[in-house]
Parts: sequence; structure tokens; C-alpha cells
Amino acid sequence: MLREIHSGAAHWHTLAAYFPQLQRAGFDGLAVEVETGLARATQNVYQVALNVYKSLEKSEDMSREQLAFFDQDGGPERLYELRFLSADARAAAATYVANFRLDIEECQQLARAIKDHERRQGSKEGFTASPGDCLAFKFYREALEAKQQGQIQVLVRKGLELASSDSAVAKLAALVEQAAAKAEEPKSAAVLNIVRLTHEEMAFRPVAYLPSLDEATPDAIAPLPVISQTGDFAAFTITGGADVQWVALPSWNMVLLATRPAALYIPNCRDYEVLLQATNAQTDDEKKRLVGSGLLLIDRHIEQFDERDFYLVPSSTGGVEIVPSTPEAMGTACGRVILICRPPSRDPGVAAETSELLNV
Repeated sequence: MLREIHSGAAHWHTLAAYFPQLQRAGFDGLAVEVETGLARATQNVYQVALNVYKSLEKSEDMSREQLAFFDQDGGPERLYELRFLSADARAAAATYVANFRLDIEECQQLARAIKDHERRQGSKEGFTASPGDCLAFKFYREALEAKQQGQIQVLVRKGLELASSDSAVAKLAALVEQAAAKAEEPKSAAVLNIVRLTHEEMAFRPVAYLPSLDEATPDAIAPLPVISQTGDFAAFTITGGADVQWVALPSWNMVLLATRPAALYIPNCRDYEVLLQATNAQTDDEKKRLVGSGLLLIDRHIEQFDERDFYLVPSSTGGVEIVPSTPEAMGTACGRVILICRPPSRDPGVAAETSELLNV
């Protein structure tokens, strides 16, 4: 058996039948490769193709002449491509391969086309399960995805050469007519851009906004409305407070967790002694970093007081002021200070990144 494999003195399917016997005699695939020069990958192709060959021998749909086509060089590689097809589809495919003398690459395309046709339950567009129709169906689907008139015509022409049913021919012909009609339609220069937003781009929360901390009063802060967002695009509706201004803040956790948020504009953070103390700004450079506007965000819903927090309370002048947590503040606070954020800096020498929030 080893001598016959080495010399190729018999048909490949005869040689493939030796492998199980050699295995039982102690010659595994590596030993057979060493003794005969037949690579293990080729041995595997022979054995798989032999199983396909035996199933075709039992089929009544193939003649001996058609089966003999696979005795020649490339026969096992052709049958190897048909290994995943059902018995009926395999016989029809092998007959088609023999009749039209398909090469190995064409056998691979045929097997894939048949398998794809089998998977498409209820969406076969009139293409039957015959090998020719399965290949034509492949070109039909490619033509549907093609953009250029010339490319569509080439694909349809290939499909028409292969189609074996009247319904498949009619479907391909209709595709040519549709493509021709579309080509005659007037073309527009208009361009429609479609973009998919990221979570980061959608991450914001509208907060009611007072344009000045210095002019704010407890009575102005208390009735500010709160907005809830819904839907894929965080849509919101304003109910009441039509004259209220709004500011969009990033959806940081501290912003989202605020039950009744409100924002107050600070003209110049450097002017507030409490901010200098809260940030421990002592040197001129540290104080310079506080120069410029800020946005004071508060939560008007206070569940409990924390000595580590600052609060916005009524001032003696009728306005409001920022103070640390004190017993006096507990009964009169307008809200708990969440943070103060700064706008982007225009001075490249001054750091003003998002991460540099003044937690006061």
C-alpha cells in the first residue's frame, strides 16, 4: 500500500481507502507522509473526498461517466468542496461539476452558492434549488448591491448564462429593466449626511440658570423648574418657566444625581473670598487661576447636611451667599453646592481642563 501511494499507481479513491488500514497497522499520517511523500493535508482531503465519492456511487442521479470525471487530477479537491452539502444537493452539484467541467475554485463557489440558497428560507426570489439557479441567485444578489449600471449588467449577464428556470430568468431580466430605469432618472447633486452619535456626544443635562449670583435671591432660586429627559435623543419639554434661561452641563454623576439642580453665573471667581479659602489659594499664581467666570451648581433638594459641604444661604442683604456647613445654615439653605465649573481657557498658559473642577 505504501508503494502504491508513493508511486500513485492507482486512482486517488483507491489510495485513500488504504489510510485506515495503514492506521491500524501503526502508520499514522506523519508516518505515511515520511514513507510516501504524500502530505498529511492531502491525505485528509483524500479521506474526506472518499466519503463524498462513496455517497455519489450510491446515488441514482449520476452516471458512471459523470463519476469518472472525478478520477482525474483535481478530482478529490473538487469533491472536498462538496462535503457540507446534503446527499441530494451533493449529487446534483457533482453532476453539474462533471457536465460543465468546473475547476476547483468554481466548485467552491458552487458549494457556497447552494449552501447559501438553502439557508435563505422564504427569500429565494423565484430561484430554484438547481445548481445553475443557485449560482444565478448569487450573481442576482451581487447585482442588487452593485451601484454602477455597467457592473449590474455584467453580473446579470453571468446570472442569465447560469439560470435554469424561467422564474430565475424573469427575475434577472426585471433587474436589468429596473437598473435601466433608474439610470434614466435625473441625478441630484444634493448630499445627505447621516451620522451616528456617541454616548459622549449625547451626554448632557439641561439645568435652569440664573445669570448672576450677586443678584440672585432665595425667592428667585426656589421656583426654578427641573427638566426630565426621555427617548433615544434625550428629548425634553419645558413646562412653565418660559422666561427661564437654561445651560447644558455634561452628564457627570454628580450632575445626574442632583434631584433639583440649578446653576448660577459667577462673574469673577477671584472676587469671592470664600472661594479663595475653599481652594486654599494663597500665592499670586494660585489666585490668578481663579480669575474669570464660573458656574455654581447647586441641588435644592437637601436630604441631610454634611459638614464637608458648602451651602447657598440667604444673605443679610436679601441676596444669597456661599458658606460652609454650619448649624445656622441648616434651617435656611437654598441648596447644597455640588461644584463650580469653569469655561474653557483662552490662555494656553493657564490650565483649565474638565478635570480641574473646583469642588467647594
